[in-house]
Amino acid sequence: MILIVACAVMCLAAIVQRITGLGFALVATPPMVLLTDAIEGVLITLLMSVLVSMAMGVGLWRDIDWRRSTVLVLAGALVAIPAAWVVTVFSPSWLMILIGAAALLSLLAGHLIRGSGSPLGLRSAGVAGAAAGFLHVTSGLSGPPLVIYGLRSSWAQQSFVASLQVVFVAYGVIAIGLRGLPAMGSTELGVLALLVLTGLGIGTIAVRRIPVRIARLAMLSVAWAGATTVLARGTVSLLV
Repeated sequence: MILIVACAVMCLAAIVQRITGLGFALVATPPMVLLTDAIEGVLITLLMSVLVSMAMGVGLWRDIDWRRSTVLVLAGALVAIPAAWVVTVFSPSWLMILIGAAALLSLLAGHLIRGSGSPLGLRSAGVAGAAAGFLHVTSGLSGPPLVIYGLRSSWAQQSFVASLQVVFVAYGVIAIGLRGLPAMGSTELGVLALLVLTGLGIGTIAVRRIPVRIARLAMLSVAWAGATTVLARGTVSLLV
């Protein structure tokens, strides 16, 4: 039953990622944490997110801004080791609270963007990359700093989405290198990978038929429910 639900989660997350360009980890992380635990759920999502971003990056190769992508990746790499250390010292309950809080921060990123001031320059990519890299290693949810930087720096949407695939692959490889692979068996992981690729295929067909607004609404509904549940579960387990 767990594998069936995990397959559905991965397929949905991949569809959302293909339609909107973002959102795989936001959709997948909270349910996977609830299905497994705060360590395994994040590791599975990290591994599958690398696959998703690699597949999308191939099709968007010509639109990648390598200069900005490199700054974001290098900045994230600098904080990767401290982030991995945080994971080792936090208890499972605190990790769930951290993941839930990171997911909620992702969902609230739009409010932060609307309250922002002047446009950001390339130098601010270092700060955004460091924040995103830390969040990616600890929870897989690196969206908020990247989205804020992308919008405030007037980064063209097509180039932004394409470049993020490179950043996500790099962050994912670094995180897995520091934290290790999931404990889930290779057969189960292979099934999840197949469902991820299936989701990308469905998303490729649906992207012309499903309005982005509807896809984002579905993503937000799943993410809000998952993030709130993870945060509540971590808080309750910490108190009892």
